[in-house]
Amino acid sequence: AFISELPGLGLAAIILDRLGRKISMKIMFLAGFILLLPLVVHQNQIMTTTFLFGARMFISTSFIVACIYAPEVYIPCSALFLLYLMNLIGR
Repeated sequence: AFISELPGLGLAAIILDRLGRKISMKIMFLAGFILLLPLVVHQNQIMTTTFLFGARMFISTSFIVACIYAPEVYIPCSALFLLYLMNLIGR
């Protein structure tokens, strides 16, 4: 885990406990989108780094939450294996 994912995992645990999976994923994807939106225009280096740090935190956390709760929808074993294989190759 990168350093940007650690605060996101703590925040995700709190949000998951209080609000539930679906709402927490919506909040995290929306926060990631909001943090990426200012990067459409030129920013200085500190602002760019800050926005990218926050966006990575929220997007990677929402992906982790999706992978944890993916077996809830009863994905066949072969599809689940391919999901984890692609996740492994992507990292």
